[in-house]
Amino acid sequence: MLTTKHHNHFYFITRIITFLLIFYSFSSNSLALPNDQNKVAYINADQAMLNRKIGINIFTGHVKFDQGTTHVSANKIVTYSNKQRKVTKMIAYGDPHHLAHYQTVPKLHQKPLDAWAVVIKYFPKQRVAYLIKDAVAIQKPNTFKGPIIRYDMTNQVVQSYAQKAHHTTIILHPDQIPK
Repeated sequence: MLTTKHHNHFYFITRIITFLLIFYSFSSNSLALPNDQNKVAYINADQAMLNRKIGINIFTGHVKFDQGTTHVSANKIVTYSNKQRKVTKMIAYGDPHHLAHYQTVPKLHQKPLDAWAVVIKYFPKQRVAYLIKDAVAIQKPNTFKGPIIRYDMTNQVVQSYAQKAHHTTIILHPDQIPK
């Protein structure tokens, strides 16, 4: 017989697995349409500092980034590039009152995926994104919330990390639950 503690743990694990199956259906192999990376990128900010020598670019103040169906808005965006000028890391910073926002269309004919957090870190080569502090990911009608969310796009794995006094919340609509 399962104790209440074990029953709650089993229920939690079952819900996480269900969410992962649904989240998997959110996207294809990338978080954005495949041809987005070949589109022109537009960045609008109050200030910009580009340093090609060390490969760090800093955009501050009402930053908006648009490339195809991918859009990022934040108080500050910092990109890090290698010697070949390929972005290796992008960090979007918001604050508790104005979260950084990421939106993309994961796959043709799918609803947009929206993600918010105080900090959004993206590592293109590893295809991993971290939503840090007050993290929310929504692809209507489903919602995933947690203190820290890690999304491995290659393996289609979503993880939420526990923190003191913070829990993960998953809202799944019945018609979206795999049978």
